[in-house]
Amino acid sequence: MMVTDIDGTLLNDDQRISDHTKDMIRSVKDDIVFVLASARGYYSIEPLVKELALDDQYVIAFNGAYVINTDGRILNDVPLEREIIYRLLAVIKDSELPLKVYLYHQSGRVAVDDIDVDEYLIDRRIYKLVADGTEDDIRKIRLILKDVDDIPGVTSSLSTRIEAVAKGINKVDAIRMVAEMSDILPSQIVCVGDGENDIEMLRYAGLGVSMANGQKEVIRCADIIAADNNNDGIAGIIDLLFM
Repeated sequence: MMVTDIDGTLLNDDQRISDHTKDMIRSVKDDIVFVLASARGYYSIEPLVKELALDDQYVIAFNGAYVINTDGRILNDVPLEREIIYRLLAVIKDSELPLKVYLYHQSGRVAVDDIDVDEYLIDRRIYKLVADGTEDDIRKIRLILKDVDDIPGVTSSLSTRIEAVAKGINKVDAIRMVAEMSDILPSQIVCVGDGENDIEMLRYAGLGVSMANGQKEVIRCADIIAADNNNDGIAGIIDLLFM
């Protein structure tokens, strides 16, 4: 079983999958369980599923809050509680940090400043709250949130961003769910990533792979290092392990 992050891992800096990487994935996708695992929403991942022709495979979206088989079977669906959303927004507002805040639902995202939050939440399931800012602003807000009771743990795919999903949600539990359904042991799993929100899955896997462009903490916890995302790192791992 191979699990790959998307941004900074599967996609190059132009937000594309190289032809070589596409060919390598297509050459093994019918022989292994192949999983895309991302902080993105499924609406943003689905075009990649179609591009790679991933039939009867799996997508872990919103860092594990939404898990779906590519044939349409939903395996996990855990939005943020409305009370938690309000608490997160209040903490961010009280911090007086100049953060840009977004709410992510199943078909897109919206900037909090552009909506009436009360009205917006009436008929939408929100899976992720994101705050963007400078690296210094993000460090400050993470310290503040760390000391607030009942706020879900925050993680990040970028140093200039924090992301909050429902309490207890993470990529590892979602990977475990898919693995158990497929009778696959942790020792048979390869996980590849580049960001902070990938660290737990790299540690869980039988083989944890960091991209060469990964954050320092990710590289430190990896078993091996792949080429960077602009030099077909995913294709190289497939060639090394599955060809």
